[in-house]
Amino acid sequence: NELRESFVEIFVTIADPSSPHCVASDAMRSTMQRLIVSGKGQVGHHGRKLWRGGYNIVLDSIKASVANCTNVDPQVVCPECLAHAHPSSASTWSWDAVRAAAGTGSTIVRCMRGHRADSNLICGTVKAAGPKSDGLHGVPEGPQKPVKELLPSVVMVGLFDPKTCSIRNVGSGFIADKKQGLIVTAAHILFDMEEGRNFGNPYFGLKNPKVVIGVIPQYKTLNNDNTATFRYLAEIVADEIHSMDA
Repeated sequence: NELRESFVEIFVTIADPSSPHCVASDAMRSTMQRLIVSGKGQVGHHGRKLWRGGYNIVLDSIKASVANCTNVDPQVVCPECLAHAHPSSASTWSWDAVRAAAGTGSTIVRCMRGHRADSNLICGTVKAAGPKSDGLHGVPEGPQKPVKELLPSVVMVGLFDPKTCSIRNVGSGFIADKKQGLIVTAAHILFDMEEGRNFGNPYFGLKNPKVVIGVIPQYKTLNNDNTATFRYLAEIVADEIHSMDA
């Protein structure tokens, strides 16, 4: 019956871009002000103690206070930016975007600098702890399909560097829409996903790169070789690199 204490510190202020307390001020106009609500506490269980220790109450009170105000844009500041860079250059997300990401089950979001942050921690959407799951029991099974029926939709995606005449990165993908020629693949094949200034740089900054698509022949060759043959070219038409690797 040991008594354990948990402390939560909450800081609230209104600051203009010139204030040392202002975060993400690089993206603000001189006429703007930022209402900052910062919480400090334990991050275990996605910050459950922090949110239940008063942070959620403070946020709800502030939301009610500004409910009738115009031009209010709720934002979330990347905690990793605050820890590793100057607060004025910290990246932000839309509050609704982070809540939506957490609602879809995506627990990790990435800022413009490539930092990974826990979406449940920064928007308080973690659910209360329930009974422990007994392995895979009770988990509903999704649609099933034999592997041999899925293999024809699998392709290889490569990033070709014309300067070196070689494929820099290669990975797998799958055909999402055959009629429209849409393929889904991992973002790290075509984007620089390392944290830093170059995060999110398409094609790793290569000049005149080519995205090549390889297919595995469905028929047997003389040597039973299942090597993929790169036959098609592609381009990036959509991406989502900040909340997932796609």
